[in-house]
Amino acid sequence: MTAMRKILIMAAAAAFFMPAAEAHTARCYPAARLFDTLRAQFGERPVGAGVAASGAFQLQMWASPVGTWTLVYLRPDKAACVVADGDGWTLAPAAPAAGEAS
Repeated sequence: MTAMRKILIMAAAAAFFMPAAEAHTARCYPAARLFDTLRAQFGERPVGAGVAASGAFQLQMWASPVGTWTLVYLRPDKAACVVADGDGWTLAPAAPAAGEAS
């Protein structure tokens, strides 16, 4: 499993298990508009992405150098929905592949 896949799984799991008071209702926008906003207002850039095994949708993780982050669900109709967002994003060190020295 690649480090980026692990990050996306952890992000999706965190969003799923987030307490209801902290969870957001998905907010959906045209993808280009949302991405422009994430770049311009928050300084975020994509740091990871993954496609569902079914191929039906994509998750993207966006983050900024100051730690803001946004988990985005891309629908087949080109809408992008904010699943969760927050502060304190850090990249986890890449885990060594099986058989590699750590």
